[in-house]
This record gives sequence, structure tokens and C-alpha cells, in this order.
Amino acid sequence: MKKSIGLLIILLLSSAWAYAETDPNRWDGFRDLKWWTNIRDTNDPNMVLISGNSGNDEIQVYRRSNDKLSFGDAKLTTISYSFYKDRLCLVMIKAKEDKNCIDLKAAVFAYYGKGNKQENKSVNIESWEWTSDLGNCSEDVHMTLKYDTFNEETELLMSYKPVYNEIAADNAKKAKETRQSGP
Repeated sequence: MKKSIGLLIILLLSSAWAYAETDPNRWDGFRDLKWWTNIRDTNDPNMVLISGNSGNDEIQVYRRSNDKLSFGDAKLTTISYSFYKDRLCLVMIKAKEDKNCIDLKAAVFAYYGKGNKQENKSVNIESWEWTSDLGNCSEDVHMTLKYDTFNEETELLMSYKPVYNEIAADNAKKAKETRQSGP
């Protein structure tokens, strides 16, 4: 009996790892939203603006009123979607309580593969990173998972790297215009 339970656990873990390695769409966005999707093209009446002014601010943050607040076995507190110039560029997922934080980490590792553990100055913070430079992520995506063991909070950030090039170019253009207009 013990051997069969052990074998079952090994099979489940290896199938989760295999899925993480074979799902070709895992870096394309989050759930049904793809990176750089225009908020106007989603036609989602459940998208609720929580920060910024739609169409007026460069960055707006939305939540879905009907979002499934779970990832694997983890119960989530929030999932928010950030849009730069109306296009999806960042997903932030948060969980509280030790069990949910541990479950979120396990689910992220099972789906995306294990991240590279990062050194932290605080003994209460554990963090992992996924980047193409580290060889564990898509070229266009950067992902971090931070687990604050003292406050029992976890934050998963998934960002679309091409947006940073556009933001840098926009900021450089604004700085140049400011310098040209002078005091």
C-alpha cells in the first residue's frame, strides 16, 4: 500500500512537471487574456477599473468581478490586470495566509516550472524569478514570486517585457520635450 501511494505521488509530480514543460501557451498571457491585448477588444463587462482613468491615463488597473480567485489549490485575495495605453502588460496575483502562499508557490512551480531562487536581505522574504536570461521563461515575459513568511503574503507578478521598451521610449520623448520647452 505504501509503495502504491509513493508511486502515485511520483506520477502526479512528474505529470505536473511534464505539463509545465509542454504547455506552449503558458507564457502567452494569463488565463484567456493574451499579452498586449487591447482592453477595448476584450468586450468583458466584468472588467472593473480600479485605478487610472480609462482612455486618459497611460496605465489603468482592472479586476474582473467574476474572476476565479484560485490558482491550483491556493485561494487568492486578488488578481489585477494592468494595461499600458489600453494594452495588457502586467498581471498581479496575491494570496494571504500560510497555506495559500505555499499552495500558490506549488501551483506556480507545477505550471511554469521552478523559478530561480533569489537572495534577499530580509530573512522573512523568499523570492523566485523567471526570465529568458535564466533560461526558464519566454523571451518576452518576466515573472517574480515573493513570499513574505512573516506577514503570510505572497505576490506573483507577470510582466510583458516589450512594454518596458515602449515606456522607456515614451519617457525619453517626454523628457526631451520638457527640455526643449525650457523654463
